[in-house]
Amino acid sequence: METKKSRSEPRWKRKEREVIKFLQAAFGRVSDPTLARLVTRTGRVGHLTRFGFDGIVGNEPGFIVEVKARKGMLTKQTIEALLQVVDRAAQFDRIPLLAVVLSDDVPARTASGAKVDREWVLIPLRELKRLMGKETSYE
Repeated sequence: METKKSRSEPRWKRKEREVIKFLQAAFGRVSDPTLARLVTRTGRVGHLTRFGFDGIVGNEPGFIVEVKARKGMLTKQTIEALLQVVDRAAQFDRIPLLAVVLSDDVPARTASGAKVDREWVLIPLRELKRLMGKETSYE
């Protein structure tokens, strides 16, 4: 999924493009004509900052995508848990999967009232693609 580094493009923008392009290859392009007019050929809408997310991919289900490539974004405990599950998965020749159960310090609803699921799963993108049987050339 890596591409050549460009000095003119910041890392976060390059990563955003790579991830959304990969997800679009895995889940498909948006077919809804109203939404399709908003996205670039790679599924990005990050250029339309008023939306507050980076991309739209797939149909039934379709996904709203936000990509974060920031240093210091995860807590020390989360990083330790991630490294632990990656290490153990390698030892047992399994796929690492980190499940996160949100505690009460995370609001149950967004400012607009949308319900926030309490249980989330992190899985490597390459493994998601493999599990879906959607091999692409974006590794």
